[in-house]
Amino acid sequence: MELRIITREVIKLLEDKSGIPVRVLQEPKLTTIAAVRIAREGSVPAHFVLYKPSAGESPDYAICFGCGYILRLFSTPPEQRFDIAESIQGQEEVEKEISTPGGIATKYQLKRAQIEEFRTQFLSGIITHLQSVPVGLRVSEWLSSSYPELNELQETHVKKELYINRESLKAEVQEITPPRVFQAAQAISAAYALYWSDKYSKPDIFNPYRLYGFEKDGETLIDIYKSTPDDPSYDKTLIEAWAKYLSITDWYNWVPYQPPE
Repeated sequence: MELRIITREVIKLLEDKSGIPVRVLQEPKLTTIAAVRIAREGSVPAHFVLYKPSAGESPDYAICFGCGYILRLFSTPPEQRFDIAESIQGQEEVEKEISTPGGIATKYQLKRAQIEEFRTQFLSGIITHLQSVPVGLRVSEWLSSSYPELNELQETHVKKELYINRESLKAEVQEITPPRVFQAAQAISAAYALYWSDKYSKPDIFNPYRLYGFEKDGETLIDIYKSTPDDPSYDKTLIEAWAKYLSITDWYNWVPYQPPE
């Protein structure tokens, strides 16, 4: 795999900033375009940037984006670095939604192990969405200003993300998703769509969310985004503000980040 000079520069920037090696890996089984695993004490000795290979497409933007995402964590003082984790209350509330009369547990006659599996899937998914979208928009802005040569690749990446998000609006997805999880997830996706709709001056990007009633949610979240300083030290504040609007602040906990020794 031959990476662009810019991509190698961004990888080195992360290695120098964090003092931790970066490993870039293809992962064909990813359910997303790319993913990161941040180095941490006891389990992950390096930063892993994973991407799903696609024929004829360069992975450079996805790799730079992943590195940029991790860089924001290491651009804050050590005492301000946190991981986000599921809370017990979040587990209880999502499970309650799954098991409520008429919910998917009764509709599909789920066994206990299946309920727990769905609970984990839904809760971890919404927490990841809550964290990755607003911080990811900051990363996108940084890449656009610092490495404009990547803008064409960025647009391709964004279009794929928008398509994946739109697919989750379908009725069959809503049917199997707990209502509060669905509402929060679509509000976040609406904010993402509105940001790029404005960025590219293409109103049709946001139209599906208008149609499904998420216009106000998207606008409110973007207003919060714009009113929050873009310094990495405010990323936690931004996530908390979005969570407060979405009424899911008790679904997660902040845990001090522990780097590998």
